[in-house]
Amino acid sequence: MQRWALDVPVAGTLLETEVIVTNASPNGFLLQVDREIPLGSRIEVAFVFPPSLDSRGIRVVFRCKVVRLERGVSKKRFGLAAVVLRSESEPVGRCAAA
Repeated sequence: MQRWALDVPVAGTLLETEVIVTNASPNGFLLQVDREIPLGSRIEVAFVFPPSLDSRGIRVVFRCKVVRLERGVSKKRFGLAAVVLRSESEPVGRCAAA
């Protein structure tokens, strides 16, 4: 399975903590968080792609399950592996040329 290296802050609506996506695949994410999240927890990870002159913006929400926690990834940070259970998207803006 191909993985893409990232270093992107995202909204973690159920995490209530700062979340950085370290890498992603079609089936899941490796995140860095600043607190421990119990294995089996259900979380949401949301990406927002802003609108441009020729396209609407889009918000994509991934509902995931925590399957691994790595302690000490960096000082006061934890690595968290989450598998995607479901995703959905919605427009967030209007096309300026419409």
